[in-house]
Amino acid sequence: MNKEVKIIGNELYMNDKSVAFSSEISKFIVSGDVVVVLLKIPQGKKITIDDCLNLYGLNFNGEIIWQVELVSKGLSSQFQYSPIVNIAETDDKQLIAVDFMGRRFEVNKYTGQMTISGFTK
Repeated sequence: MNKEVKIIGNELYMNDKSVAFSSEISKFIVSGDVVVVLLKIPQGKKITIDDCLNLYGLNFNGEIIWQVELVSKGLSSQFQYSPIVNIAETDDKQLIAVDFMGRRFEVNKYTGQMTISGFTK
């Protein structure tokens, strides 16, 4: 299957499918049969919890298979949620996300489950 993917504003185009998101798309990564989409952080408004859930996984049928969930397991009650600002795929195909606070997470590209793995400066 040809895996042509492109973005225009808040729409992701995959072959003959398109998916519209509520915010503009910042970037995407094609990792095997999953397209991981990062939405831009809305400007000029107070950031809400929903704005922190700005990472999605889609299949090539144009279906959203997951939306990232808030990380809370094993974390302090003082943990502040923050939107994802960057995503990357390592040489060994591990998906990494970094939030606005500089925390690095490993992301399961099939489920969207995130595990905190470190910090960036």
